[in-house]
Amino acid sequence: MFKLVVLLALSAAVINAWNPPTFKQCDSRWAHETLGYGPDTICQAGCLMTSVTSMVAGCGHNYNPSTMNSWLKAHGGFQGDLYVWGPIKEFGFNYQGQITGTAAIRAAVTAGKRVILNVNNGHHWVLALKDTGSGFDVMDPGYNTKHYAYSDVVRAGIYSAGCS
Repeated sequence: MFKLVVLLALSAAVINAWNPPTFKQCDSRWAHETLGYGPDTICQAGCLMTSVTSMVAGCGHNYNPSTMNSWLKAHGGFQGDLYVWGPIKEFGFNYQGQITGTAAIRAAVTAGKRVILNVNNGHHWVLALKDTGSGFDVMDPGYNTKHYAYSDVVRAGIYSAGCS
């Protein structure tokens, strides 16, 4: 029993220790670049792509929203300015679909999946960092929000972890 408790504590510490970089979609270095094939800019509509960039960079890949935007355009990652979930498989992230429901989303985060949360009534995407018991700590590319309550989450895109 003691070994199991220690193993679970270490597993939680590894998951909670993941600390991807914070990128802001309106950073002047890339804010005015066309997102995908347009018409919007990264600042206007790049929250999902910027969250994905943080996730990828947090696993050791040297990308920022500008370089990820270019990479995605060259690898089928956009339809217009809409993000296509599958192409980042090349970085070790296998898209597993979208889920709804607090219990399912919490289970994905706790299992170490990489989870992109849809919040603000479906109008914004953020990267989940950990489940706090009342909601999720996040990397929010558009606002200075660090936490969203479970009730703020509409759905989530799930990737298998591209790193541990």
